Amino acid sequence: MPKPPPFPPGGRRRKLLLALASLAATLVVPTAAASAAPVNAHSPMFCSSPQLLSQDYFDVVITGDRPDALVPGQHFSVTNANLQIVVGVKGVNVLTNLLGADTISGSVTRFDIATTNATPNIVDLAAGHPMTFGSRPIAVGQPLTVNVTPPGAVIGSFNATSDGLMSLSTGHVEIQAHITSTTNPFGNQDIMISCDQGLPVPFVLMSVASPPKPAAAKDNTVSAQSTTRARKLRRLKMRVSGVSRTCSSQRARKIRVRVQNARGGVRELVVRLDGRVAKRQEVSGRRMTVHLKRGKERQRLKIRATDETGRSVTLRRTLCLR
Repeated sequence: MPKPPPFPPGGRRRKLLLALASLAATLVVPTAAASAAPVNAHSPMFCSSPQLLSQDYFDVVITGDRPDALVPGQHFSVTNANLQIVVGVKGVNVLTNLLGADTISGSVTRFDIATTNATPNIVDLAAGHPMTFGSRPIAVGQPLTVNVTPPGAVIGSFNATSDGLMSLSTGHVEIQAHITSTTNPFGNQDIMISCDQGLPVPFVLMSVASPPKPAAAKDNTVSAQSTTRARKLRRLKMRVSGVSRTCSSQRARKIRVRVQNARGGVRELVVRLDGRVAKRQEVSGRRMTVHLKRGKERQRLKIRATDETGRSVTLRRTLCLR
């Protein structure tokens, strides 16, 4: 038997290893991404500033992707998230008329997300990582829009608690801003803006539902009893399990026949498939295997039990082979 070629030494060895690693990387099968649903919601916030002595409603627009379904105990987040803070014309006019403001810049130092039917109850998106925004022009009579992105563009993560509705809502928000003015020497100053939810409107509202429980397995037990009743004897009864009408590709069917009220015991137990004897035994209660014929979808099963007095009971059933 020929010897395998020697492993290439030195630089050739490293090149070969890199090539093999690259090939292995291309053979890795990527996992399927979980299905997601878009988030595009408005959350009105009631905001105030002690420096401006004014109050106004801001509109916070939240976009991203959320899971399309949740089960209890599932970890989840809003991904590809972006926050858009819109200051209305009234608030902009306060800045321009009072301070002669031309531009605004700053950072969101706190942005709470409140949850129901999920944990934790509060997540501060800006904790340890203030969300900054660059200089934005301010124009009288026009709304001002500021875009900020949460760390990693993620809102979360959260843990769904139990079956029911789960909601995510904006909570307390704090903004530190710097105003500049080219016309008012007193217009260059820092201001603090504090906001709270104006209306109880969640930006995510979805159900948490446990997966359906599998249906309980049926024992497929059927019963039959003799039509005639001998004097002083109870009717002969038979119970058969394992004879489901459901179509199956399994040819071998395990069945169990139990005969009740047999005087002197069971003398004969005969199982027929389409008229031919498939099994014959002299005792009930034992599990037996009946093999269905290949290539035939519907097959007639007939089981007849006879006790020592000659009484008999018969059960008929149609079995299905896929």
